[in-house]
Amino acid sequence: MLASRSLRTTLVGATATWPGLTGPLLRQFVHRRDAVTDALLPAYRLPFARTAFSQRLGDWAAAFAQASCEPAESLRPERLTAWAARGLPVALVWGEEDRITPLAQGHALQRWMPGATLAVLPDVGHIPHIESPEAFATALIGVLGPPR
Repeated sequence: MLASRSLRTTLVGATATWPGLTGPLLRQFVHRRDAVTDALLPAYRLPFARTAFSQRLGDWAAAFAQASCEPAESLRPERLTAWAARGLPVALVWGEEDRITPLAQGHALQRWMPGATLAVLPDVGHIPHIESPEAFATALIGVLGPPR
């Protein structure tokens, strides 16, 4: 079904980008469901209202589904190690309770990218900036430095 652009656009438009499902869908990605508040939802609904967003999200979903069947070229360990060897700083911020991308994958990425830092946020799932904005900001400032 994801191979057909018109079907996937219709499916995404009726589910992921439908305003009534924004909260329930976001709550599937977090550990602390109470972090997804009514006050937060308008900011997440806004992109869904943009022209062709359902189509683009459907295109992404199809590409993601295909990439899930085989490792993406950019995520192969040898590619990550070579990328990290360029000397660019790499910081990973991970929710300890992430069920979408488990913490074990964060540890694997860190192993494959020498010099990468991994900040693990306790009691946090897949969307750390929603569930624990203070801890997320602290982790970023720890890597980027304080605002100037």
